[in-house]
Amino acid sequence: MLDLVRKIIRLIIPFYLRNTIRRLIFKKFRKLGILFFLRPLGFITCKSYLPVNSLNKESFKECIKKSEIIEEDKIKQAYYIEGKDLDLLQPFVAKTHTVIIEISNGGFSFRNNHLLDKNLNIIGEFRSEESDKFRPLPIYSQVLERPQKLQGTVAYLSDPAPGNYYHWMCRTLPLLKAYQKFFDFSEIDFFYLGKFQISNFHQESLTQAGIAMNQTTQEACRGDKMLIAITNRTCRGFGDPINKEAFMFTRNLFVNNRYLNQPKNNRRIYIQRGNVIGRNVINEIQVIELLNNYGFESVPMDGKTIKEQAELFSQSAAIVAPHGAALTNLLFIQPGVKVIELMPHGYVNDCFYVLASHGQADYFCLQGKNINHRKSDTRKLDIYIDIQKLDKICKMAGLDKI
Repeated sequence: MLDLVRKIIRLIIPFYLRNTIRRLIFKKFRKLGILFFLRPLGFITCKSYLPVNSLNKESFKECIKKSEIIEEDKIKQAYYIEGKDLDLLQPFVAKTHTVIIEISNGGFSFRNNHLLDKNLNIIGEFRSEESDKFRPLPIYSQVLERPQKLQGTVAYLSDPAPGNYYHWMCRTLPLLKAYQKFFDFSEIDFFYLGKFQISNFHQESLTQAGIAMNQTTQEACRGDKMLIAITNRTCRGFGDPINKEAFMFTRNLFVNNRYLNQPKNNRRIYIQRGNVIGRNVINEIQVIELLNNYGFESVPMDGKTIKEQAELFSQSAAIVAPHGAALTNLLFIQPGVKVIELMPHGYVNDCFYVLASHGQADYFCLQGKNINHRKSDTRKLDIYIDIQKLDKICKMAGLDKI
């Protein structure tokens, strides 16, 4: 019955509308209490969200808290020209608290990219109001998968959005570091990845980490023993900065390659946004013309391997790019690099500012002009750059024209 409904929906509703419609339907059904009555038809859904630090002892009595990791990282000064809320990009101490939990209760399961308890509550990290408003968890508008039983130990290696390059490289892959602190990988039989389209960068990074694809599963599952590392980070309402140890873990997967041990040259690169929706630079031709005067070359990231992207970033002395996943490659920069991030008007996010700080770069930020966008979600706005301000911030960065 459920499969038939899905097939009909795929036939009559365009893909880009499905997620929006699904969220609205599930929200309404939850409010009216209808989802309970749909269970006999296979519509099994999650219940509440429980941040890991609010779990009571009874609901977690058959779980063993293996250890906690507490870290503090000092984030250096950011530079910017006036912009809406850019004064929020101030030096701060990023605090990270990771709990590694070992579960032996058969009622828990990994499904729909999350850990669920026996009552189908989601167990995870603290989420801010900003995240719930603009990035609601997909699981809230999904029917839960039925878990299979796996023999052995299964470790969580997923995220609400593991298909995203930044989420995978900075939030998901570093979970391996937490497991390495307390377990030998030979003790782990499977890594649960969750449901998403596996890309070349997933396979490349897993290979670098020493994990074969046959050691992973995307199917909902339970194990004899289950491991999960849950990380709560400094949340200032406008980003999700990763800790220095996570930065170094992913960097070090590639740092031993020859090109990362070479001194950087004077290469200056402008990263084009690629074939994506949102945060495109509207007047990119004018932006490129100005940057050409400063010796920048335009480079797309589409189709490049992680190693190729790492080589490009590690050998560059200056990087300009609109806010987007390509800036994840700040993981591979060398100290002293000049980074200029282009943001949509009214949008602030500190994730790449923090990456740049971990890499000991000089970070600059420039917001686009207000061109009366109708969208309320500023993170998806296209960017119109004031060329005079771009010229000014290049000079602030100490870049000379050629």
